[in-house]
Amino acid sequence: MAKKRTRKKTTRKKLSPQEKAFRKEIRDQRNEISTILKNIGFQRLPYIDGKHFEYDNRKTEMDDVFINENIILLTEYTIGNPGDHLLKKSIFYNKVNEDKRNFIDFMLTEEKLKSFKKFYEEKIAGNYSKNELRLQILYCSKKTISDDHKNVVKDVIFFDYHIVQYFKSLTKVIKQSSKYEFLDFVKIPFDEFGSNIKNSSVSSSNKFSGHILPEEKS
Repeated sequence: MAKKRTRKKTTRKKLSPQEKAFRKEIRDQRNEISTILKNIGFQRLPYIDGKHFEYDNRKTEMDDVFINENIILLTEYTIGNPGDHLLKKSIFYNKVNEDKRNFIDFMLTEEKLKSFKKFYEEKIAGNYSKNELRLQILYCSKKTISDDHKNVVKDVIFFDYHIVQYFKSLTKVIKQSSKYEFLDFVKIPFDEFGSNIKNSSVSSSNKFSGHILPEEKS
């Protein structure tokens, strides 16, 4: 009689208190940013985090993609040393910013980013042309980033932690009405948001101008 094969039980490695705290901090940061953007009106695409791909001969990955009408935010999180992390990502960011339209075309053809293609076909294609899309990179660090490191990349929006806390408070109170101030923060004119971009001229009353942060918050 053949002996029954016994499967070896795989035991998960127990995390140290420090490792548990590290993972919790990562989850908390992502949830915090995600909640802010959802309150403003952005939708988070599924199956983006952890998908490694190659763009213009550069291997990389993205943490999250959020979309609101014609606005696309490539979102990166870090709780570690932002200087080292930013230097590693700078080549990819610069390639994206050199030709944002080309990167959008890439996302539509990259199998590993197929959730973008699905969202594009269902929610964007019938409403906006590719030339009407606006893409920004949102870099979220819990630690302070020096100006020297910020200057390594151009056209990246740094969602510094004190600004995160400001929008966290703001979006709790006025939800999607905070989009005016957030669009100003990510350097997208209100007349280029949503259906406004289709109008050849927008009345000045639709434009928002204001200070991003009160002095005490900065």
